[in-house]
This record gives sequence, C-alpha cells and structure tokens, in this order.
Amino acid sequence: MHQSYFSIGGTRADMQAVNRFAQKHNLRVEQMQNFIPLPMTLAGIMYATGLDPWTRQPPAISKNQLERTVQRKALLKKTPNYRKRNNS
Repeated sequence: MHQSYFSIGGTRADMQAVNRFAQKHNLRVEQMQNFIPLPMTLAGIMYATGLDPWTRQPPAISKNQLERTVQRKALLKKTPNYRKRNNS
C-alpha cells in the first residue's frame, strides 16, 4: 500500500480540499508532520516575516497549536489509531 505524506500548513479550506482529494482517491492519511522551515530558506523567510516576498501578501501559515490541531483532526479523524489515541 502506498503511504501518503502531508505536512500541516495552509488554511482550513486547504485541509478540507486535501481531505476531499484523499477520499476521492482512496488515500488514507495516517501521519502528519508540522512544517517548520529551515533558516536561510525562502520558506524560512516567509515563516518569519509572515509575507510572500513576491506578492507581499501573507501566506497561510499555521504557527499555533490550535490551528495545527484543527488541521490534524480534519485529516486524521477517520484513522483508527488516531481515534484510539484521542477518544474521538
């Protein structure tokens, strides 16, 4: 079985779109990883400044635990191991 890999980031709408895609293609998300960019990279600059250097608009960045938890629940709530661990 092919394992899918998703990193937490983006908006709730982005996570819902990923969830719909996974369901449509019978993908089961079992693990997620918080995205913390490396220093001295473009992603690190965007994470630290809160701005996209080309558009000068704020990218969707999940920096606090609540945002990350909501996103994680959106994708993992149907996973048996997640339900056992979180009693949901």
